[in-house]
Amino acid sequence: MKGVASSLREQARLLRGIGNDDELKGKYAASLRDESEGLEKKLREVAERYENVHGYLTSWAGELEGFQIQADKVLANAKRAQEEADADKKKTETNKPGPGEPSPSPSGTDHDPLTEYRLQLNRITSERDERASHYAGKIRDELDDAIEDSFWDDAKGWLHDNADLFKTIGDLVGDLSGILGMLAIITMPFPPLGAIFATAAAVTSGIALISHLLAKAGGADVSWFSIGLEALGAIPGITAFAKGVKVADGAVAAARATHLGSGFRGVTTIGRNIVGIGDNVAGAASFTVKGKTIGLWGLKHGGLIKAEGLMGRMTLVAEQTVHNGQWLGTRGLSLASRGRWSIDPMSNLGRGIDSGLKIAPKLVSIPTHIGELINPGDRFQESVAS
Repeated sequence: MKGVASSLREQARLLRGIGNDDELKGKYAASLRDESEGLEKKLREVAERYENVHGYLTSWAGELEGFQIQADKVLANAKRAQEEADADKKKTETNKPGPGEPSPSPSGTDHDPLTEYRLQLNRITSERDERASHYAGKIRDELDDAIEDSFWDDAKGWLHDNADLFKTIGDLVGDLSGILGMLAIITMPFPPLGAIFATAAAVTSGIALISHLLAKAGGADVSWFSIGLEALGAIPGITAFAKGVKVADGAVAAARATHLGSGFRGVTTIGRNIVGIGDNVAGAASFTVKGKTIGLWGLKHGGLIKAEGLMGRMTLVAEQTVHNGQWLGTRGLSLASRGRWSIDPMSNLGRGIDSGLKIAPKLVSIPTHIGELINPGDRFQESVAS
């Protein structure tokens, strides 16, 4: 902070020189002098803020070290008292009176030997918190200077302050999404349970994605791999709910819509093509690679399954995210093996593979995330016992 303040004062000195330069000529000379004088004053005020905050933090660091020394002494005395109490207890148990001998009167020492030291520690922590509030107030007062933070600066500060909270929310909701995704796969043959769980999994994946993006923006330790997986879990389902499910062509869309029942319809779509595989690209520059036709540009024909009503749209979410299998499961296995190990995703075996692989990563993350929320307990008592 002292270094920042020194740099600001040097910049202010240079700006003051510009403001006092009578030889400055040109169209914007007058405006430059005026602006430099105003900015020089603001930089000096900000430099003073950094210097003052440095002083407050230095004083607080010294006091905090003093409180820590006091607490260490209390801990050492508490350990000594606990050892003496344990020794007295052991001695009492060894010197028990024999049969027919009178028992000694209670000595009045059967009490918690740490009570006095707990009170001392409470006094130290109270004084520490009081002084912490004092210096925090001083630092807050220094924030009231001529330099106003922009909305973006305030937003970045708020994200930074709450980054760990967003990460925790994203972790827990992401774990919940994995559980719901597993349930969607298991219950797919039992409508409408599969559709309900699939939609809930997509929504929670979206919440986890947004939470982790905010946490990442605030500086929390969130991997891009986790964010990518959550995007894969959220975007296809949300897109299916809003727009429908894309399939190869109109005939496939119509057949699948008929199978799903009333409230569903299959339509043929035509859109611009960049790179397409197959014969459903019109007006494209086509060539063949390993027996497959590849078309560049032109118009591409496709199919879309659409639905009416909330339940119908939820069914399309399940159709998109569950029915065709999981990329980390039967769908990926079929693609990787070029169809040699093709397993029906809706068979008992297929659903077992997909649901097992869906929940497998969460078996590690769920205990970890729950453990991070557990209160470690009375650390003073643990320190004395150690």
